Amino acid sequence: MNLLFVTKQTHVDVNGDDPSSYLGVWKSAGGFIRQELLADGTYVKQKGSRPTVAGRYAIDGARIAYESEDGRAHAGEFTEGRLHQAGM
Repeated sequence: MNLLFVTKQTHVDVNGDDPSSYLGVWKSAGGFIRQELLADGTYVKQKGSRPTVAGRYAIDGARIAYESEDGRAHAGEFTEGRLHQAGM
């Protein structure tokens, strides 16, 4: 399944030269999935009313890799101010 996060709840423009610009809350187009990237390298994801999932992430250029607390891994890429994810 591919997922596109189209909005970010900050007023900071996403800048590939500044990984901290990726921090904040990203929402899917319909708002059903919300994911917050925190400055300490952790993330929190909520899908509708399902339990929250948390884990760690690492950013390398425009790529992001995730590992949830239960060991599941997936990846994504920042392109034109959007976060594209696959393997969720």
